[in-house]
Amino acid sequence: VHPLACSVCRRGSLTGFRYRCTRCANYTLCQDCFWRGRVSATHTNEHEVKEYAAYKSPSKQIGATLRKSFRCVPERARAQLPRYPDQPERTLNLSHI
Repeated sequence: VHPLACSVCRRGSLTGFRYRCTRCANYTLCQDCFWRGRVSATHTNEHEVKEYAAYKSPSKQIGATLRKSFRCVPERARAQLPRYPDQPERTLNLSHI
């Protein structure tokens, strides 16, 4: 459930997908209006929209952004770093060579 109203049909608490226009400020479409090609105001079907399956509150968005910005090493790169042993390895006796 998205706690927003559709900019076309004015239905609130949208269920399903919601679509936000990347050009028009605060322009949100419900799944039904988007699939039927309904528009209002200065928005057209030519505008690019972003699809959202779940709602993220502004505080959650800020929290996620801050967590990402404070990471020193991205998670993917962290997996590629070499792992070193906690204790030094025993030295090899190579005197017989």
